Amino acid sequence: MIRFVRAPRAATMLVLAALVGSAPARAASTPNLPTILQPVPNTTTVTAPNAAISPAEFKAEQASAPDEVVLRVTTVKATPAKSDDDTIGPDAKAIAARAVVLSVQHSRSGLNIGSVIYLLYGYAPPAPGKPGPPPIPIVQQNTDYHAFLSGGPGDTPYHPAAGAQSFLDPKTVDAPAAAASDAKAPPSLADPALLPTPINPRPPGSVHLTGDNLAQFVKLVQTGNQWGASIAHADPLPLLTQGTEPPQLLGYYGKPLGAPAGQPTILIYRASITPAPPPITGNLTSLRALLVNADNRVLGDAPWMRILSDDHHPPLAPYTWTWSAYKVDIDDPDTQKTQTILFVAPTSSNPAAK
Repeated sequence: MIRFVRAPRAATMLVLAALVGSAPARAASTPNLPTILQPVPNTTTVTAPNAAISPAEFKAEQASAPDEVVLRVTTVKATPAKSDDDTIGPDAKAIAARAVVLSVQHSRSGLNIGSVIYLLYGYAPPAPGKPGPPPIPIVQQNTDYHAFLSGGPGDTPYHPAAGAQSFLDPKTVDAPAAAASDAKAPPSLADPALLPTPINPRPPGSVHLTGDNLAQFVKLVQTGNQWGASIAHADPLPLLTQGTEPPQLLGYYGKPLGAPAGQPTILIYRASITPAPPPITGNLTSLRALLVNADNRVLGDAPWMRILSDDHHPPLAPYTWTWSAYKVDIDDPDTQKTQTILFVAPTSSNPAAK
């Protein structure tokens, strides 16, 4: 439960000490993890207005917003909040979200295409029978917004800068502003057509190394109980292995000529061989995919395929990999959950890309 408290200068403050879980935890043992995997600060304060403003004032706030971008929300967490202010309704919530920047109108904090940011703010609807301004809307997952923000940079959260008019449908924004935003957009981070999936492992135009070619380019490295992979003699990257069997390198997808700067490279490896869960007999082999950017930093590690040694049992449902120009979504058929891995262009000046 998060608690609203009254603050001076007609602003309602929301202290979010309980939202650390909305961002992935820092992994001290894997220094190559990118900044986008690091948590937001333990205690963060956000504001929600409690004074009605006119359309002209909304416009003024939008015009003075430090950052104006088009973004796509990838994850959202809404936590119930309680207020000491009787003008705020019982449905108040603390909103924590993650988003990727699709285009930039202007940015004082240095946002670029592909920047991954955290949003943190309060949803404070007026209490029944109490006049009040419209609340800042709750952003929706997998939805695009023309956003007016303040805050940042890097892992520091961003906040709405224009109250209830902070997150607009990009299609409703004035045409000149949208055109200017599009004119500043660099190429896509990745070309989905060149990236493989478990059911389409050899897309036309992809660069795929196996066998002796793979063995010359990627080496397994063991440090204690931890296995890693050194790509082109670079520092080894950790592999998510299980059990006592050593991993096995199976394939590497390089970056084709002409691919966008953010195009990831992909290493397919055998992560484990374990007894199949009853009533299935035989062994279960799990393959995983390690996604790496051009700076040899890990973007993510996700399940790729499962293989049963029991020929009498139907094949297990495959993982579904859906690539886009800035991310990949991996759907697990057993848990019905989706893992999202975001790309960051290695040449970006955005702090989240370093």
